[in-house]
Amino acid sequence: MEEAMNGEVCASQYEKLVRIMAVSRQLFNLPLETKKQNIKSKPLQGYYEPGGDFLPFYESFGLEDASNCNSSKASPNLCRFIAIITSAPQSGEYTNVVSAHTDKLCSALLCEDGISGLEIETKDGDWVKLCMPPGTFAFIVGDLLNAWSNGRMHAANHRVMLSRNEYRYSLGTFAVPVEGTIIKAAKEMVDEEHPRVFKDFDFMDFVDYANAGGFIAIRLRSCSYMLLYPEIKLKIRKSFKH
Repeated sequence: MEEAMNGEVCASQYEKLVRIMAVSRQLFNLPLETKKQNIKSKPLQGYYEPGGDFLPFYESFGLEDASNCNSSKASPNLCRFIAIITSAPQSGEYTNVVSAHTDKLCSALLCEDGISGLEIETKDGDWVKLCMPPGTFAFIVGDLLNAWSNGRMHAANHRVMLSRNEYRYSLGTFAVPVEGTIIKAAKEMVDEEHPRVFKDFDFMDFVDYANAGGFIAIRLRSCSYMLLYPEIKLKIRKSFKH
């Protein structure tokens, strides 16, 4: 009985997800001038038009607390609808359509529309392609959760690679602190075996600093901003050179 109820709940949630993906396609099919009216009031929000050297294929909408447009919760979520189209050659050669990066927020919950493309870098430097069955989600630790855990929760470097001419739609929900939040390592995460690695920092100052360096530089600038010790910073800086 319990298994059947769980199955019904999962089926219901999957149907909602399918509808959301269908609506997102309609959203991206709107005229460009209409989409541009979704103004960026804060970093990572609003409409992002494809183009430029860093994100030539990436198009997205960012909606704060999309589950309730009238909400004033203390810890809002940011929901991003993402569409990517690539002109990769038909030979099957991979095209990097979203460059490798770590997320600047606490965490991300991502799902795809059936077209795989998300890849995660392991700690050994290998890239692993995630094949996510329909209705499943990937939970990705962001830089803020990495700092809060004193580095014990790893912020995974990830990218999107595609090999065909096609649209890829995905949906991401990101945990976002309120403005003015100071990010600092939890006391439970610091001990003799795990000395403090990150300094305390303001959430919005960190996001502004990281984004100022451009998409490719975000990962290096993020660690340079957060890390407490210069010798660690130098080690990280060297490891980021690809």
